[in-house]
Amino acid sequence: MRMTKQLRWLHLSDIHFRDKWKLDQNDAFARIRSDLAKRTADGSGPDLIFVSGDLVFSGRREDFTAIADRLDELCSSCEVLRERVFFCPGNHDSDIGVVPVLLQGCWASFTNIAAFQSFLHTPEFQELKGRQTAYREFVQAFRGNTTEFDRYDLHSEAQIAIGDVMVGVLSVNSSLLTQGGPDDQGRLQVCIRSLEEPCKRLQKCDVRFVLIHHPFEWLVPFESDRAEEIIFDSGDVILRGHVHQRKVIGSLRGGIASTAGAVWDGTAGDYEYSFGLIEFDSLTCKIESVRYMQKTGDWMVNVKAVSITRNRDERCTPASIWEEIRTQLRYPAQIAAVLSGFTSELMVQSAGGPTYLSTERILAEHVRSRAEVPALGVIRVSTLLMFYGHSRLGSVLPSEIEMLHAYDRALEFESQRDAGFAAMVSSREQSAAQIVRLHSEPADSWSDRFIRRLVSQGDNEAILRLPEQPESAILHALKIALADGSRDPYEAWLRIGGTSLDFMELSTVATRLAARGTADLAAKALADAAGRFPIEAQRLGEVARVIAIELGDPSIYEAFRKSTVTK
Repeated sequence: MRMTKQLRWLHLSDIHFRDKWKLDQNDAFARIRSDLAKRTADGSGPDLIFVSGDLVFSGRREDFTAIADRLDELCSSCEVLRERVFFCPGNHDSDIGVVPVLLQGCWASFTNIAAFQSFLHTPEFQELKGRQTAYREFVQAFRGNTTEFDRYDLHSEAQIAIGDVMVGVLSVNSSLLTQGGPDDQGRLQVCIRSLEEPCKRLQKCDVRFVLIHHPFEWLVPFESDRAEEIIFDSGDVILRGHVHQRKVIGSLRGGIASTAGAVWDGTAGDYEYSFGLIEFDSLTCKIESVRYMQKTGDWMVNVKAVSITRNRDERCTPASIWEEIRTQLRYPAQIAAVLSGFTSELMVQSAGGPTYLSTERILAEHVRSRAEVPALGVIRVSTLLMFYGHSRLGSVLPSEIEMLHAYDRALEFESQRDAGFAAMVSSREQSAAQIVRLHSEPADSWSDRFIRRLVSQGDNEAILRLPEQPESAILHALKIALADGSRDPYEAWLRIGGTSLDFMELSTVATRLAARGTADLAAKALADAAGRFPIEAQRLGEVARVIAIELGDPSIYEAFRKSTVTK
C-alpha cells in the first residue's frame, strides 16, 4: 500500500454573509462550487476546507444560520465532510454591540502580556466573550464537536487523520477585542500565554495548520513579535485573511503564511479563494490564488510554490534502512546511505576528469533519454523518509520499494554496459558498507557535528568559546586536552577518543596540517581517510606527496597509493 504523498485544501476568507447581500454572495458561492467541482471530478479536490474569519457581517445568529447552508452545499460539491471544515473568528464574527464600554476598558488596561491572562479569570471576561457566542455555537453545531475550544472558549484545536497523515489545526482568536474598524490595528490581543501549550501539541502532528484572521501587525506591539514567533515555529502553513488581498510568503523560520482574498467584499465585485497542495516527497507547498473576474467572466489563477522545512530524523541511520532493504536489492548499502543523507560521503571521481560527482549524477548522464531518471525516485523516497521519520520507516520503504528497485536495476544495467562504471559502483558499495557499519546507532547531534567541523578546521578559539551543556562531556574533554598541550584540535580529538571524522573532515585536516607543516598529524588523517574511504581518498594524492617529502619518508606515499583503489 502506497503512503499518502499529498494533502490538498480549500482556503476561504472574508465572506461577510448578510441577508441583504445574499443574492451576490449566493452567486459567489455558486461560481466557486462550479470551479471546485472540476477539481473534484478529476480526483484533485480538497481534503480539507479552512475559513479564516469573517464568515458573516454582524456576528448575529441569523447570519450564521444562513452561511451554514452555503457551506453545506460547498462540502457536498467537494465531497468533504463537515468534520473536515475548520474556522477561526474574524472581526465581523464578533457582535460589536455587546459590552462596548467594557471593550474600551480592556483596550486601556491591557498594557502587558500578563493583564489579559489575569482577565480570563474574572466575571467581566464571561461578559466579553458573549460577543462571540453565536460564532462558537455555529462552529460547534457545524463540526459536531463541543470539546475543541479551550477552557476559556478563546482558541480551538483539532486533529484529523488524512490517510497516513495526522493533521493538526490550531484556530487562533485574534478578534475578541475588536471594535471593527481601523482603530483595531495595533490594539488586538490573542493572550499569548494561552497559545503556548496548544502550539506544543500542534508540533506533534505530521502537518500543522494555524488559522488566524488578522496579520500580526494588528496585534499590540508587546504581543505581535512573540505571536509571530510561536506560530511560525509551530505551524507549517499559517492561513490568514482580513486584508482582502492574496499574498503568500515563506518565513525564515520555516512556516508559510498564505493570505486569501475575499470571497465577497462588496467593492470590486470579484470572488476569490485559495487552493493549497503539499507534496510530501518533495516538501513543496503550492498555493493557487484564484479570482473570478466579473468583467470578463474568467477565472484568473496566480501560483506560488514554497518549500516547507523538515529536519532529517537521525534515528533513520544507514544501518536501520539497510536492514529493511538488504535482501531485496543488489546494492542496498549505497541506497541506504543515500536515503539517510550520506551522499557527500559517497562522492566518486568522474571518468576523464578530476571532478568528483555522485553516482546518481553519472547515472543520469547515461540514461538521459529516459523520461524519469531513476535516481530521482531515490531522492523522493529520501524526502518522504524525512517527512514521515523513523516511526514510519517500516511503512515507507515497503511502499516505495519499486522506486528503489528501478534505481538498483539501472545501476546493474549500466554496470553491464560499462566496465569503468561497474568498478565505480562496486567501490561505492564497499564504501557504503563501511558507512553502514560505522552508523549503526542514531547519528550524533547537531552540536557534536558542529564540534567536529571546528576540529577539522583547527579553530581552537571557537571551540574554547562554545558554552558547555550538562550533556556535552565530549566538549569538556576536548577543552581539557587543548589546555593540556595538544598541538592541534585534531590531536586533542584523537587523545580523547572522539568519534570518527567523515571524509570531508579528514580531507580538511590532512590538507590543513600538511600546509602548516604538522606532517605527522596530517599523515594520521591521511591514513584514516585512505583506510575508510579508498575511492574518495584518491583526490588526496598530492597531499600525500607533500607529507612524505616533509617527513622525509617516501614509504608514506607508497603506502597511500597501495591503500587507495585505483582503476
